[in-house]
Amino acid sequence: MSVELGVLIVAGYGLTSVVTHSLIAKPVRNFLSKRSLKIYEFVKCPQCVGFWVGVLLTILVPELLDIAEFPVLNWLLAGFVVSGSSWFIHAILESLGIYVVDEEPE
Repeated sequence: MSVELGVLIVAGYGLTSVVTHSLIAKPVRNFLSKRSLKIYEFVKCPQCVGFWVGVLLTILVPELLDIAEFPVLNWLLAGFVVSGSSWFIHAILESLGIYVVDEEPE
């Protein structure tokens, strides 16, 4: 279980980081910024995106978090785990000056 949880956290943070801060996803974020400020704010938020990444990962790979009897509970728990860990990792990196946050759309 601990290996799977570690994989969930690392994979979840990686995918969350790609959506919220990568150059690859920047054109999508810029497109969304012109369509809806609310959606743009969502895709820039590691905690927000992290929740849905956690849910998606456990739907695709249920073995990553299999502690509850009902799959929906596992999905929600994984969402909370990835959301919290994504926020925590992002906050640490940002406080160390390692992470540059792209605040403004082009």
